[in-house]
Amino acid sequence: TKDGLADNDVMSIGIDGDYLWIVTLRGVSRYDKRSGEFTNFTEEDGLASNVVWPIVIDGDYLWIGTDEGGVSRYDKRSGEFTTFTTKDGLASNNVLSIGIDGDYLWIGTWGGGLSRYDKESGEFTTFTTKDGLASDYVHSIGIDGDYVWIGTLRGGVSRYDKRSGEFTNFTE
Repeated sequence: TKDGLADNDVMSIGIDGDYLWIVTLRGVSRYDKRSGEFTNFTEEDGLASNVVWPIVIDGDYLWIGTDEGGVSRYDKRSGEFTTFTTKDGLASNNVLSIGIDGDYLWIGTWGGGLSRYDKESGEFTTFTTKDGLASDYVHSIGIDGDYVWIGTLRGGVSRYDKRSGEFTNFTE
């Protein structure tokens, strides 16, 4: 924080042109690579929670997963935050991972499973162990063509086939 970083515990980083977005346990820092200056974003600015985990860049938007606050979407043009929570259909407000797949945002949660957010309709679909997901604790997401790969806690890896809508699970 001596140089302006929100916190020294860095959870993830996103690179967007002249900016580096640094997610910490005390908010999000934007580092301007040209000027060398930091700008910090916290709950006071509209971020859902100061404890944040993943960040992904999607054109004019940043998607930021928080601990118990849901997902914050930051509009780089307007500088405004929008928050999505369980009240909107998100599986859990504790978000550990996010993946972008065209018109869909895949959101991995702690204990709630996997949410798919349709950016056009604004609707959430949730997948849990009842649907075939290996575990409802989703730590990582990888998009690979027709497949979404989901890394889970204690369940191994799930592969979601977007064509068939079915899960295949891989364990030790």
